[in-house]
Amino acid sequence: MSDPTPPSTRPRARGSFRALVHDLLAAEFPEAEASWLARRAEDVVDRVRAELGTGTLPSDADLRRGELRGASLAGADLARAHLAGARLAGTDLTRADLTGADLSGASLAGADLSGADAGRAVLTGADLTGARLVATRLDGATLDVAALQGAVLTRAELTSARLRHARLSHASAEDCVLDGADLRDADLAGARLARARLARARLDRAALLGTDLASADLSHAGLAGARLTGARLVLATLAGADLRETDLTSADLTGCRLAGTVLDGAVWSDGTRWPDEDAAAVRRRSERLGPGVYRVRPPGPSERSGPSPSR
Repeated sequence: MSDPTPPSTRPRARGSFRALVHDLLAAEFPEAEASWLARRAEDVVDRVRAELGTGTLPSDADLRRGELRGASLAGADLARAHLAGARLAGTDLTRADLTGADLSGASLAGADLSGADAGRAVLTGADLTGARLVATRLDGATLDVAALQGAVLTRAELTSARLRHARLSHASAEDCVLDGADLRDADLAGARLARARLARARLDRAALLGTDLASADLSHAGLAGARLTGARLVLATLAGADLRETDLTSADLTGCRLAGTVLDGAVWSDGTRWPDEDAAAVRRRSERLGPGVYRVRPPGPSERSGPSPSR
């Protein structure tokens, strides 16, 4: 049933979408009459609802507090939108345009952003736990300290994205593009990154315990001080990568390409599996730290032409 109260006299919910539109119009047209402002605000609300689909965005949706949990915003144009702290858990944002949007601190747990374009979006501290970001564009986006545990990022594009201190444990990111991304101090324990592209990415001090990096491209990536205990790097490309002071205990590097890889100070164990062509050279360069544990020494002058030269 429609509300019989005339728009000019209908009470506006504080912080509602209608109220937000009304305030914006009032600021733009300070001389306008209250009845005109109310009618124009109602028109905008109706147009937004028609564009997004009936019931998609209630006229009283609290956008200032971000009360849009479970809403359907599929295909919505939210480019450069200010949604900091918004509560969007479980929201359907598939194919939405979120380029340059501010979603810092937003709750997007369980939300579906598959196919969305969030290039250059700010998601600092956002909660994306269990969210779906299949084939989502996040090039140049900022996700520092974001929670992405258990998120699905298959085929997502995060070229040059910032994910410092981000939590991605047990995330699924197969075939993800992270070339040039900054993942320093990030937690990727148990994540699945098979065939991911991480060329020139920064993963210094990252936690990669048990992470699946099979066939991943880590060429010229920075992994200094990273923890790769039990990581699976079968057939991964590590050419020119910096693995100084990394923990490779029980890691599987079978079939890896280590041409130009820096291994100075890397710790490994009897359970570590090296590429057949490099195993002997690594053993010759290593010193024993304890039972079954070793550390790679910097190469001597006669070893600099072999695998893992020092920079």
